Amino acid sequence: MTGGDGLDVPSRGTGRPRSGRRAIPGGGPKAADFILSKMKNEQGRLLRRYRDGEAAVLAFQDDYAFLSRGLISLYEATFEVQWLQEAQRLSVEMMELFEDESGGFYYVGRDGEALIARSKEYYDGAMPSGNSVAVDVLMRLSRLTNDTSLLSSAEKVIQANGSAFSRYPVSYSEMLIAFDFILGPSYEIVLVGSPDSHDFRGLVEAVNQSYIPNHVLLHKPISSGGAIEQIAPFIKNHLELDGKPAAYVCKEFRCSMPTNDPQKLKELLAAT
Repeated sequence: MTGGDGLDVPSRGTGRPRSGRRAIPGGGPKAADFILSKMKNEQGRLLRRYRDGEAAVLAFQDDYAFLSRGLISLYEATFEVQWLQEAQRLSVEMMELFEDESGGFYYVGRDGEALIARSKEYYDGAMPSGNSVAVDVLMRLSRLTNDTSLLSSAEKVIQANGSAFSRYPVSYSEMLIAFDFILGPSYEIVLVGSPDSHDFRGLVEAVNQSYIPNHVLLHKPISSGGAIEQIAPFIKNHLELDGKPAAYVCKEFRCSMPTNDPQKLKELLAAT
């Protein structure tokens, strides 16, 4: 199932030594690649299930939201920009197919089976709702790209059903976490340099050892230009420091002075 596998992608591992430890075999990229290459129809529309060599059933809104969040997490674990590009593409498609202009996302797409009424799923149980995860995805992408239209879509989900959230908060735990991201403050952490260097991995480990709930993590290669700068133009002028990998801690796109000292980075993150 596309949605369940999407949520599971980050937990499958990446095979990349993010924190200075030995890499372990990772199935996350393989799982994501399988879904993106095998679970689409001829028009490129995402499908929901794969069985006996056949992909079928148009994906629902939660499939799009869950997979998008998994891909964002996969980008932050591997710094391979294609996962972020795919998350962007899926989120745009999710809005085109499922978004209600008055706020929130329908469960069935505009191109799905004709129904008397299209429902919206908000309740967070053992599995989070598609709308809750969509808010989280849109917030993360808005912070990764500085695209305010994504923030607007996320806010409209909250506004469309805010009274229910306040009356029965225990039923909307994932939505409230996403709402906290909207309320902020939120942070963008930018790491510049070669991911394979020891100094870079020291900065990654400092991030991993810090608790920052509402943040996104970006990597800028040493060379300028490239796909990541097209997605996140605000990192264009972020450079290494004294020829070594550097970290920038930004609060809503206003960045601190860079550091290449993991301990100093921990102190900056602790102060957020």
